[in-house]
Amino acid sequence: MSKRRLDLSGDAGDGLTHNPFAALRGGSPQPDAQGHGADLTAPPKSVEGEGEAAAELAGSDWLVRKERKGRGGKVVTIVSPRAGESEARLAEVARSLGQRLGTGARAKGGEIVVQGELSGRVRALLEADGARVTVGS
Repeated sequence: MSKRRLDLSGDAGDGLTHNPFAALRGGSPQPDAQGHGADLTAPPKSVEGEGEAAAELAGSDWLVRKERKGRGGKVVTIVSPRAGESEARLAEVARSLGQRLGTGARAKGGEIVVQGELSGRVRALLEADGARVTVGS
């Protein structure tokens, strides 16, 4: 008994009619109609409804640094205000950063802890909101 093989290349009339990987053959990094293939290193665009936390950052001063100690080898980004900020405001900024970055962010102990090594993207977002940012080590 012989097995019947189908031509899956999509070029023949009796093969598959849609190949989801066909766009990858061209090597084009251009996004398609749904936005797939966009540059993942660029800072994310703003999310609607977050303007309140972003508007309050104008003129504030922040320190952004990476930390690994005491976290099982995982790297997190720590965002610290230079001047004393209330926990409620830190929670708002953490929520805004977490939504815009697509990662976990929370206010803890007078600082914002963002999961992952995202200091460059955090800096870009804070500067876009009008804050002064210093990057530490």
